Amino acid sequence: MSFTFTPAIQTLLIYLYGFQAFASALFFIHPKLRSERARTMRHAALSWWPVTLFGAVMVVGGQWVAVAASVLLSGLALRELLRLLPARTRFVDAAVWAAIPVHYGAMLLFRDPTRFYAVGIGWAYAVLPVVVFMADGPKAYLRRVAQLQWAVVLAVLGLSHLAWVLGPAAGPGTAGTRAELVTFLFLLVMSNDAAQFVFGKAFGRHLLAPRISPKKTWEGFLGGLAVVLGLAALARTLLTPFSLPAALAVGAGAATLGLLGDLVLSSIKRDLGAKDSGRLLPGQGGAVDRLDSLIFTAPLFAHLIGAFS
Repeated sequence: MSFTFTPAIQTLLIYLYGFQAFASALFFIHPKLRSERARTMRHAALSWWPVTLFGAVMVVGGQWVAVAASVLLSGLALRELLRLLPARTRFVDAAVWAAIPVHYGAMLLFRDPTRFYAVGIGWAYAVLPVVVFMADGPKAYLRRVAQLQWAVVLAVLGLSHLAWVLGPAAGPGTAGTRAELVTFLFLLVMSNDAAQFVFGKAFGRHLLAPRISPKKTWEGFLGGLAVVLGLAALARTLLTPFSLPAALAVGAGAATLGLLGDLVLSSIKRDLGAKDSGRLLPGQGGAVDRLDSLIFTAPLFAHLIGAFS
């Protein structure tokens, strides 16, 4: 196995896990943070451990580990989204699940994103609608097809951009640089989610989208944006070749798309009558609940990296 444990990633992980250990210890030591009223915040803080550990393995494990991790994330997300949807025939379910090996297989076979994403999109928008019609007929056809296409686009096509950046499609000799860039993305996305939560809890007064997410506030969004811009400016020299304006633009994009991803997935869950996508993380929902920001930011970031390359 070829690890991509660069000095920059090592330095960042030391600071990250040190901060997480300090925060976790506070929730067990401080009387107010151990109380029932702080239960939501305690769960939120502790739920970052599996997320950051999985992200670290994905970044430093090498190209094939990155692909396998991306496939696993797509599988978890697709499983949760399908569980929220109305019952389907096994034939339709098989066609939906086949999007994972078809798309990732095309990625490993062709390497060129214009070709392998054409395969994934073709499966979602050409093959899948035909399968649904053949299996279930025309009743509520448009709604059923659109729901399944959304599940494939979000869980498979969106998250697969991580495998595109980190996997063999990136090309030889770029593993360390690509790993550092994805570490930069993970840092921005996770910091944005955490900062929006903290600033929203502490200072939230003005609701941002009350019909979709009653707990989202403008104060939370602006606080997250400020934190992300600061981190982007500080971490750019350690992890990226970006100029300061470029790093700030990426940070602003991560904060904005992270919020939009959260709101879109919240809209989907509300439409389907679900509070959370699953129960993978105690008190914090499922994989989709934690990945909603990354689903939207990963494609933009991957294409930016492709443009810079």
